[in-house]
Amino acid sequence: MADRMDSSNEEGAVAGAGDKSLYERVGRWLAAGDWHYSESAEGNWYSMQVSLEFGSVRTIIDTETREDEETVMIYCIFPVRVPEARRTQVADFFARLNYRAVLTSLQIDMADGEARVLASMSQTGSAINDATLDRLLSLALRLADRSLAPMLSVAFGEVSASMAHERIVAAAERVASGVQLQ
Repeated sequence: MADRMDSSNEEGAVAGAGDKSLYERVGRWLAAGDWHYSESAEGNWYSMQVSLEFGSVRTIIDTETREDEETVMIYCIFPVRVPEARRTQVADFFARLNYRAVLTSLQIDMADGEARVLASMSQTGSAINDATLDRLLSLALRLADRSLAPMLSVAFGEVSASMAHERIVAAAERVASGVQLQ
């Protein structure tokens, strides 16, 4: 992988439609946003480390193009593996958070304990643009930030999936109502 940080932006909207591949448009969008990233040797995904409130996540932006359909998948991979004995509880916690989710999901590999967020979208006709990429990355990072500490409390503490879920719901309700606990 080559480490890149290029902030050239000759044409304003860097990830708009045109003769560039989705992979190239994502690379231009990352460069315009001053992200420090690496490119895959295969030429279809980018990787970067992103700091959150409670840790950091390895973020992979993967692209796929088939005929007239483009897909972008943003993975935020949590920094620890879930112990085998707690994977079922973390999967239960993730299922509770995923209920009614549209563009994002939390996933766990039951074989090795890797836990991650996925935000993805498919469009036809080169419709994936800067705004789409901004939104997907924001959604993925917010979900990763919101769920990392509770996931760790389920994976390494004695917190149940239902208790961790209740805490996240209560915190979201406080934020929505404007009430902050001191």
